[in-house]
Amino acid sequence: MVFMTQAMDGESMYYGLTNKQRVLSIAASAFGGGMLGLWALRLATSIADVNQLPFSTTGGIIAGLSSLAASGAALAFFSGIDENIDRTQKSAMIDPLTELFSKSGIVDLVEKQIAARDQTNVRSFLVDVEIDRFKDFNDIHGFNAGDELIRQVGARLEKLVGTIGQVGRFGGGEFGLILQTTDNPEEIEAVSEHLIDMLSGTYKVEGIVAAMTCSLGIVQIKSGASVVDTIRGAHMALKQTRMSGRGCWTLYSDEMSVREEYRHWIEVEMRNAMKRNEFHLYYQPQFNITDGTIRGFEALIRWKHPNRGYIPPLDFIKIAEETGYINVLGRWAIMQACRDALEFPGGVPIAVNISPMQFLNGDIIKIVQDALNKTGLPPHRLELEVTESTLIEDRARAAEVFEKLAQLGVQIAIDDFGTGYSNLGYLADLPFTKLKIDKTFIDRIERDMHMAQIVSAIIALARALGATAVAEGVETRNQEVLLRAAGCTVIQGFLFGKPQPKHLAVKTANLDLTETDAATFGPGSFTRVA
Repeated sequence: MVFMTQAMDGESMYYGLTNKQRVLSIAASAFGGGMLGLWALRLATSIADVNQLPFSTTGGIIAGLSSLAASGAALAFFSGIDENIDRTQKSAMIDPLTELFSKSGIVDLVEKQIAARDQTNVRSFLVDVEIDRFKDFNDIHGFNAGDELIRQVGARLEKLVGTIGQVGRFGGGEFGLILQTTDNPEEIEAVSEHLIDMLSGTYKVEGIVAAMTCSLGIVQIKSGASVVDTIRGAHMALKQTRMSGRGCWTLYSDEMSVREEYRHWIEVEMRNAMKRNEFHLYYQPQFNITDGTIRGFEALIRWKHPNRGYIPPLDFIKIAEETGYINVLGRWAIMQACRDALEFPGGVPIAVNISPMQFLNGDIIKIVQDALNKTGLPPHRLELEVTESTLIEDRARAAEVFEKLAQLGVQIAIDDFGTGYSNLGYLADLPFTKLKIDKTFIDRIERDMHMAQIVSAIIALARALGATAVAEGVETRNQEVLLRAAGCTVIQGFLFGKPQPKHLAVKTANLDLTETDAATFGPGSFTRVA
């Protein structure tokens, strides 16, 4: 152990020296040892009878010759280390799978670009290229097929880039390009579009014909910039491309850093928020406009941070879905809604939105069953809202979950209807009770006759499927009139009531609005709770 420690210390000292220092030290030791060795060699060859020499002289000759041998060994040893270092550095710069530059090689290329002098009318870019859904391809077809796909994409990239840049691989299905263009901003756009067009298409991998696309994140390499910040910028731009739908490209801007910092803050604070009880459920009423009854409430999650106040759901829900934390939030929301529902008048159902990730991948059946068992809420008073897009992602799984929830006695609503492309035949086989018309349709019915006709058709479809159509986001009296004329009976929106804390929502549910200012909650008189 002591020897190993000493050896490692010696090695670190060696690597800590500059090349010039190492050359000087090697030369000095070799020169000293060589001179001593030559003296001993000359003395030994000039003596006729070695036996007549004093013992001390004989020892000096032996030591000198040993020193000569040692100096030669030292030269050979150190030159061997230099060769190994050079060989190791070169191998570290090359990716063994594609024989392109490795991640270390890309970093070195970026460093050189940053250190280079700015050239007139020339701009350099780092392009982060990712094979879309590469992990899915790997999981389905295996690692060998994945490696072959990587090699083929790398070969295409090398051929496409040619003499205008250099290609490397960050790892997995992710590549890095160093490109140079003129200072015309349209040129990098044209190059990016060309790369996407040429990389997207079919690849024949181990007898499999796979249709693949690629996404790009681009950052300009600026003189004097940080290597870490430059690479991070390319990664941020790529992340933005993923959120935009993949198969396209994004050029980095400073605003992305601000958004990324905010995103990171949300990701960290969101987990602490649950421990600090900062999440709450607000409830928005759903009114039956034909008989003036409240038909239920939709639970909407709210986050009140102690320093920043209310964080918009659009800011944290998507991040929760991307990080998987939505499963924790969703479980809490179902349990809390079931507890709160016990304080509402009997018979009023409470609707809870279910994330596609939680619905398809999580153990939603067990979560619902546990919430009902622990709170004692009758199953028919819990309604789960599932977006139409969820049905498209995995039809078989969605149908299975729908059926099991229906067996529990839980009501199901299809949310944001009209924004997806669900098959009507498939839809007819699902046991849902409500069809919620997306707000984007409601917003246009006053000024677009075609949209009004589409909304009317959705209402008729819901009726034909034995479900209730619910119009979301109703904000004007004209919208209410048009929906009433189209046969819609249940409406939800700011016109009739904004989301409220539980204690206010419970009052609304119990209130006889004929004795209050009806404008507080919406037009019309609502006399009872259904």
